[in-house]
Amino acid sequence: MKLDAKIDEMYLLREQKRGLEAQIKEVNAAIAACNDWLLDKLREVGTTTARGQTASATITESIVPNIEDWGAVSDWIIENDGVYLVHRRISAGPWKELMDAGIVVPGIAPYTKTSISLRKLGA
Repeated sequence: MKLDAKIDEMYLLREQKRGLEAQIKEVNAAIAACNDWLLDKLREVGTTTARGQTASATITESIVPNIEDWGAVSDWIIENDGVYLVHRRISAGPWKELMDAGIVVPGIAPYTKTSISLRKLGA
């Protein structure tokens, strides 16, 4: 395959992916609307479980964290060695700013990620 044909193929695949992502976004919105409607109806009729012909629905609850004061959380993490609460990922933007300023964060090495930048040609 020639170089230009492969570039065009990659562009078409990326556009196909964008179209599918838009469809997924629409489906997720429809699912969220169904979820809200079902929660309201189940509560309205006073039950936590109902079923259709192919599936059942049950109201479930779980307690999840909602940070209201990042400063307090950060202080607690530092004082209690609580880094296990945080996702193990470094934010690239702020890390690069530190690196550009000559500040070395121990345990992190720069890695050059190589990829293809693909843009549509003008008509």
